[in-house]
Amino acid sequence: MNTEGSSPRKIWLSRAFYAADLVAGFVKGRRCPSCLSSAARWLPTPGRRLSYFFQCDGCGLFFRPTGLLNGPVSEFYYSHLYDAGIATNPIAAGSAELRDRLMAEEGKNRNELVRALFGPPEAGEVGVFGCSWGYEVNALKQAGYTVFGMELSNERRSWGRARLGLPIYESTAAAAADGRAPALVLSSHVLEHIPRLEPVLDELQANLRPRRHIHITPYVEDFRTNGDRSPHIGREHPLGVTSEFWHRWCAKKGFTVRSEQGGSLPATGSFELITTIDTGSTGAIV
Repeated sequence: MNTEGSSPRKIWLSRAFYAADLVAGFVKGRRCPSCLSSAARWLPTPGRRLSYFFQCDGCGLFFRPTGLLNGPVSEFYYSHLYDAGIATNPIAAGSAELRDRLMAEEGKNRNELVRALFGPPEAGEVGVFGCSWGYEVNALKQAGYTVFGMELSNERRSWGRARLGLPIYESTAAAAADGRAPALVLSSHVLEHIPRLEPVLDELQANLRPRRHIHITPYVEDFRTNGDRSPHIGREHPLGVTSEFWHRWCAKKGFTVRSEQGGSLPATGSFELITTIDTGSTGAIV
């Protein structure tokens, strides 16, 4: 979690919320937050005696117990307690050149990946799920794509709309109601924040019916050899999204899926899991 520019009160409240969320998760019986299965195995973490990470036998996700993050509580948390950095973050507050440089350094410019795995702007409209204030939306727009965003946090969504003039919706349902029907849905380091992941993906597909998904999440499947687990599953990431999860979800939907380990991010050195899904839907061509 980036706490630069955060008030001490906000940092304390965020940590208190995390502790309460973890306790509530254990009280509820250590169930998978996504599929609600109680069949889970403990994931021992190299170099640590104690670990509160588990692997769900029902859907294949890695997870830590969570009992509070859901629905309106999630909206409140990500709008008010999770550090948005809107006022002080140099990416948002700086010049356009500074934003572009820092976006590239942090791996937030996904233009080349979208072109390689989806196609040029002529291939169709792109919807960016969990777009914050518009990292990828802004970059794709500059590259000529017809693009919009979807963001839960009121603060980030409002900033992107007002300061950058980007079309950012509060939900997939709101985007669909406005006539959006993207050929591609892209997410980048978002899904690991969503405890009820499977229902959210079901809703996304039902509302927008894209013909292709590209989802980028932290690579967590090396847990047996990687002792640095905290950046991947912990306070801000209740989930570790695995290739097994994607294969199980896509098998239920009849989708075609490919997951592969991507390169490391310049800022952190951590690797990514890049998942491409073909749904068989026609998708809208602009």
